[in-house]
Amino acid sequence: MSLGTAPGEACYIPTGHRRGDGLSFDLSQAQDGGDAITQMREADVLARLKPLLEDDAVLKVGQNLKYDALVFLQRGIRLDPIDDTM
Repeated sequence: MSLGTAPGEACYIPTGHRRGDGLSFDLSQAQDGGDAITQMREADVLARLKPLLEDDAVLKVGQNLKYDALVFLQRGIRLDPIDDTM
């Protein structure tokens, strides 16, 4: 998940990745010494972001955001209000 945090600034929240997704991960700091991917649990991320994503006072703007709204709705989050640039 990626979010704009301020004009010209953004962040990426790693969650839901699996080996073989075609992504390269730095596993040098895996706590178990194995090949675990360091990332946040989806449930924790969504619980923290839900109040913001459902806040009527915050306009959410994005490319193809109607698709993302459906993905969030499947997870119990009503993304609103939105402005889809597509």
